[in-house]
Amino acid sequence: MDTSLYTGRQPILSTLRALSLLTLLAVGGCMTPPADLDVSLKRSTEQGKYVVTLQPPQATPAINQIHSWQILVASPTGAPVSEARILVDGGMPQHGHGLPTKPLVRREVAQGTYLLEGMKFSMTGWWEIKLALQTPQGPDKVTFNVVVHEPAKQTLSATEVQTVASLSMSKLAPAPADPSNAVEQLPAAQALGKRLFNDTRLSSNGAVSCASCHAPDKQFQDGLAVSKGIGTGARRAMPIVGAGHSPWMFWDGRKDSVWSQALGPLEDGVEHGGNRTRFARVLATHYRIEYEALFGKVPELAGLPQDAGPLGNATEKAAWNSLPAGRRTDVSRVFANMGKAIAAYEKTLAYGPARFDRYADALAAKDPAARDILNSREINGLRLFIGKGQCVTCHNGPLLTDQHFHNTGVPPRNPKRPDRGRAAALAKVQQDEFNCLGPFSDAKPDACQELAYMVTDPAGLEAAFKTPSLRNVALRPPYMHAGQFASLEEVVGHYARSPAAAIGHSELAHGDSAHKERKPIVLSEQEIRDVAAFLGTLNGEIVERARP
Repeated sequence: MDTSLYTGRQPILSTLRALSLLTLLAVGGCMTPPADLDVSLKRSTEQGKYVVTLQPPQATPAINQIHSWQILVASPTGAPVSEARILVDGGMPQHGHGLPTKPLVRREVAQGTYLLEGMKFSMTGWWEIKLALQTPQGPDKVTFNVVVHEPAKQTLSATEVQTVASLSMSKLAPAPADPSNAVEQLPAAQALGKRLFNDTRLSSNGAVSCASCHAPDKQFQDGLAVSKGIGTGARRAMPIVGAGHSPWMFWDGRKDSVWSQALGPLEDGVEHGGNRTRFARVLATHYRIEYEALFGKVPELAGLPQDAGPLGNATEKAAWNSLPAGRRTDVSRVFANMGKAIAAYEKTLAYGPARFDRYADALAAKDPAARDILNSREINGLRLFIGKGQCVTCHNGPLLTDQHFHNTGVPPRNPKRPDRGRAAALAKVQQDEFNCLGPFSDAKPDACQELAYMVTDPAGLEAAFKTPSLRNVALRPPYMHAGQFASLEEVVGHYARSPAAAIGHSELAHGDSAHKERKPIVLSEQEIRDVAAFLGTLNGEIVERARP
């Protein structure tokens, strides 16, 4: 237990886990509690049937903020007591009024441990918390004295400070160069890519562009549970900012580069719904000069079918298959180069520093200004994020993602047809003609390490999805791979519940699951809200930084 959050002559707590200086500051006319007041938070019940311990929250809830405690009930010998019903009452003896809320104990979170929710203190001073217990061993009562002070700013341990510092954007290295895309650092490619990114002519209905699902004014996504192009997809659009830091694209990682990812939606039947010969004509008609300055002469397109491609409808596929292999390769190379230009633009998009980063950097520098950047709830949420909430296990580094795939028991959008995630994408990325080892890559084979050493056994990747970056996450609901949750509180609550996976095996500890290293995530409702409050500190500006 972190004794830095305690004050006074005993390791006991107020509502703020900083409890027992028994001399109150004069605030709002509060009376001084008796000097001999027993403020211990572990005591026997009136009849001696139980030993009850009150555990306040780790953070420092502000006055008039609802928060949660835990109640530990044991026998006199120390054995946990289950199946207890606990009623809560109390008030301020010196002021003659009761609690401002009606706290409830609804559930037993572990054997003999109960969650007390709905606690609130409306002023500083001496409060009584009265518990009436009913268990199979019989009824009994106990009263606790709690002295509430003004919230004190929390401090973090040296280890916590080190972890927090590792998450700062100031620690983010530049995105690695993509050996499969020789033009990604050229300003001309970035400029062409930006125009292609916003061009609705690259769709079968003339109304859909890359920016339709990755809108700059919507955090480069669309705010929908599942993306909509010319049709409706099955997953939500991932943000593309910072994508160049990842070896795998999409929720399932079915593409291994940003340029290959850019090509996927163009031919997808429910996104752009286009085809390769039509794309080549759009480029030759509207972007010939820019294209040829980067990639050389546009191949001869005369005599090609208007609409032909390997992933189109039956007519388009037949027209594509009727073309000589050399002409198919020429058109596919134009198509690949379009993706490389779009990727060059997308890799200029970066997250700017957020309020959290100012806090992390000030904290690491031991700058006193750190104490005024985040409030107590946000700091508590951060401590939970890097501590017992276990969020940092997967959401680590400056982008707050391990760039890997995990099954965390997220419920499928369609229970009758659960999404297999990464398991179903392994063969797709291996067989993709636009992967790092493919004929349109600029990389030498020995530069394609991620693809060469990719895990190919689907067993452990069933229903596993990519860990998204949490940068600006509060600005882009809904959440998860198919928009299953509407709010961050719902997301954090899901991890606290840790349900079993519909298919595959959840990595979260839940119920009787036998995880040797991972423990169940136990968070109160207030702690869930605090984690969500911390996530709001990750909001920063998105900037366009042309690569030199």
